[in-house]
Amino acid sequence: GSGHRMYNFTETCGDSHPLICLGTDLDAPLPKIPIEGRLAFASKASFRADQGLAAADEICRAEALAAGLEGEFVAMLATSAEPAIARVDLSGKTWVRPDGVALWARAADAGVSRGMLAPILLDAGGRLAGNQYALLGARNFTSEATTEACEDWSAAPSDESAAFVMLKEIGPGGSLVSGSVSCSYEYAPVACFQK
Repeated sequence: GSGHRMYNFTETCGDSHPLICLGTDLDAPLPKIPIEGRLAFASKASFRADQGLAAADEICRAEALAAGLEGEFVAMLATSAEPAIARVDLSGKTWVRPDGVALWARAADAGVSRGMLAPILLDAGGRLAGNQYALLGARNFTSEATTEACEDWSAAPSDESAAFVMLKEIGPGGSLVSGSVSCSYEYAPVACFQK
């Protein structure tokens, strides 16, 4: 399997298999659903790494407009000068998905690399995102890009990679699950956050 699916099958009682272990020590109250906040969503459109920040922001703006969402939206992309989280205001309301589920308990919590409560998961219309991940350029929202932002989103060489984050899962303690893909990959969305 891919690590994202579980299959049901029957084995004999004498066979050994791993267990699924669940943590019990996370003490974070669940937010009321839905809550009010700034919106965050995964783009349906793909962003090519050499198109620049303005093109990524335009994807977010156009998809928010098409879904009837108000406000200014930006793509969460890190550059060598600043982390992705620097593109938004951490002092406002927290970010929520279109279904009202909070991504963090408070907006300021987005300024650390842990504490995410729910994956981004949905597009601007509130439907399940089509892709598994979104380009970010760093391993989390709070890190500046090093070598994984495709020359600050200006080039797409096939021998360089871009960092991405998973849209449909978060790691232990609310950390982002990340990986990398070639800068020349043409089918990656971006995470869009309301400023």
